[in-house]
Amino acid sequence: MSEQPIGVAAENINRILDRHHQTLRDAVNKELQAADQVPAAPGDSGLDSLHANFQKLAQSFTQVDLLTTLLECSATCAPRVILFISKGGSLYGWAARGFGPGFESQVKKVKWAVESYPELTRVVLQREMIMTNFSDLSDLGDQISGFDEYAPLKSAFYPIQVRGKVAAVLYADSGSETNLAESLALDMLTYFAGHELTMITMKLKKEGDYKTREIPVSEPPKAAPPAPKPKPVAPAPAPEPEIDFDEEQEPDPVFVTPPPPPEAHAAPVKAPAAPVEEDRNIKKAKRVARVLVSDIKLYHENEVALGQQRGNMYKLLREDIDRSFHHFKERTENIAPAGSNYFKDELIRQLADGNVELLGDLPF
Repeated sequence: MSEQPIGVAAENINRILDRHHQTLRDAVNKELQAADQVPAAPGDSGLDSLHANFQKLAQSFTQVDLLTTLLECSATCAPRVILFISKGGSLYGWAARGFGPGFESQVKKVKWAVESYPELTRVVLQREMIMTNFSDLSDLGDQISGFDEYAPLKSAFYPIQVRGKVAAVLYADSGSETNLAESLALDMLTYFAGHELTMITMKLKKEGDYKTREIPVSEPPKAAPPAPKPKPVAPAPAPEPEIDFDEEQEPDPVFVTPPPPPEAHAAPVKAPAAPVEEDRNIKKAKRVARVLVSDIKLYHENEVALGQQRGNMYKLLREDIDRSFHHFKERTENIAPAGSNYFKDELIRQLADGNVELLGDLPF
């Protein structure tokens, strides 16, 4: 009797995930709260666990944070999981949980050509979720069992779509258990993760921080073309160093297109001094503030417009601003300089169009 409410809630959540993403989080929470009204068997924590995993994914603000969170959440639903990144017709191992000793550190060496295995062709090219007996797999079964000389009973592959394209694949199997009981939960987690990754990508492009952004894989980057020879009078400025999107991500670098060099002066007296590069920690703190405030603006357009008219932005959005400011402090307390308030700066810039009076009385 206790499984019926959970099944009904899962079906409803799947329908909710197909609606407009702007109201996705609130709708999911509402559905789960409604399902909790139905009496469940003592100790039945399926809905609580699903709800907690959705919340963790929703609170991830970079691609790497979200993929790491997805992997950890998936590991609570299946004995063994691997996350692959799809790029250039191949799947590259990114991280894993639940396999034999040492495999987690070796997973980045895994590379599977999609068209070499019918299962991967269906998952990546046809965007299908596949669940099958491990014994029914093609030669892919030999690849998986070769990881730790173990053959499970059930295996499943879940596509993670970003803007209509499979950007990653989650593999899960039953390990020593007889069945993959949480397959539906894994399907919903990967579906929701795809939506969150899409939102993160759109926000990065909107903010203009990066011209392109790819999920890091183990392949070495291609060498950059040689820089043009400097002119005799004024040498060309050195290219900006490669920077990571987030300091907490895997060590694979993210490449950005450097800004165009400043126009040359007609008759410079002397070469200008090189600009002082902003501290990396400060850049990260500003980036966290920018993303958090952009979320408020994205999900509360009506309240922002009304607050600009009335000059009481904080009063209308108190709960969301306080929660985001708390999260900003948690993520930047060890990196932001004393006396700085980049979160407030972003509120003024994004929500108040540069007019601090439109925010009303802020507590910080």
